[in-house]
Amino acid sequence: MYLNLKQAELPKYLTIRINFKIDDKESVKKIIDLISRYNNARDKFYKYIIDNYGDLKTFLKKEFGKEIRRYDDWKRLSENFEQKIIAGKFYHIVYDVLLNAKYSEAVIYEVYSVLKSLNCLRDKLKQLGEYKLANELPSDSEIEFKLWNHVTCIGSREKSHRGNRNVKFFEDSTLRIAYFNRQYIYGRWYEDSKRDSQILMDLIKRCNSSDPIPYTARVIVYFDREDLDVVRGQVHISLPIDYVLSFYNVPKYQHWFNGIISGKDVNADRINSVVVRMKDFKAIAWKTFWFEEANIKNIPRDRVWFWINHTIKNDIYWCLRHKCFIHVFEDYELIGEWKWIDSLKNKKLRDTEANWKMITFRSSIVEKYNVELYKHNLPLPHLIHPVYTSKIAKEVHTLFGWDVHTTSAYLIACFGAIEHELNQERDN
Repeated sequence: MYLNLKQAELPKYLTIRINFKIDDKESVKKIIDLISRYNNARDKFYKYIIDNYGDLKTFLKKEFGKEIRRYDDWKRLSENFEQKIIAGKFYHIVYDVLLNAKYSEAVIYEVYSVLKSLNCLRDKLKQLGEYKLANELPSDSEIEFKLWNHVTCIGSREKSHRGNRNVKFFEDSTLRIAYFNRQYIYGRWYEDSKRDSQILMDLIKRCNSSDPIPYTARVIVYFDREDLDVVRGQVHISLPIDYVLSFYNVPKYQHWFNGIISGKDVNADRINSVVVRMKDFKAIAWKTFWFEEANIKNIPRDRVWFWINHTIKNDIYWCLRHKCFIHVFEDYELIGEWKWIDSLKNKKLRDTEANWKMITFRSSIVEKYNVELYKHNLPLPHLIHPVYTSKIAKEVHTLFGWDVHTTSAYLIACFGAIEHELNQERDN
């Protein structure tokens, strides 16, 4: 059996969401035209790659000498190379459409990211031996882009740009979005979350100081084509994680290794948690934390994640009451890959509801755990290989008197405890 205990990674950036409204007729026309230009620029750069190179791998090889043969080669490409070098070298291709360098760099990076995701999935399937499924995926030249309703601008470290060159916020609740030829789109941002508003007000002050914080802003517009007098939307602002978490006033806990470990089985409507004593694998406590309401598809995502975050906090505090500081999950990246393979094999899993559950949960919940534990100065969770845990749980759950998911959480904790002991023996 494969255990391969490893520690989860913390995201580098967190996103805050700021609502806005544009009710000026000229500004409404400009934002609609800007989004149309953004879509046209996207199509132009995509056509440039396909017409001149045929696919993304040939593009990277001829222009940058990056030869991609397998899935691991994609991981070696640095974020600086993808965001700055590629976008900075080819932004002139779409500049005549957008007439703005920062928008041009962002649209090139987004097209590159879509093509990279497709190639990564294809190479990963081949690495796993699923050649037939890999060949069923569309080629780079067969992608059909849907109309985007957003505009993105990557943050800038230049002091004169004050964090972001094109999307700026002001203390009087004014939002200014660059159009072109020194023209601007004006709107009003308003408070939805008190904490996000507090972070934004501090960000405005920092960007006006001598040490501005660069931030990437994605302007997402929601408008009714029958009524274009008012346009509403959100700005998603990506900020460094340490800066965002500095606004959370939460208790910091001292942690130590006391031989107690917690296993988690994450599902679409619940989190099963079992606390285990490592020396004799005895279950000290177990509990199921439900969030069934989050599974309803028509409920707004902000409310869904409010429920999930509340459930995660309750689980962490419950574990702390049992003096448990080590949490173990199944490796959500491997689970995600297996789920995608199952969805490609099984037509029943290709419906929108199944895909929505697959994308929303599992990996996102574990990432929320990472952030929440980091907030409280607790160790990040450990990940084990998910092979056989569910299969064994189905066979032995009646012996424990538990349901399958609680038994699976217990097995995850036991496997994590075994691998933890093996790691200590290797170190010694």
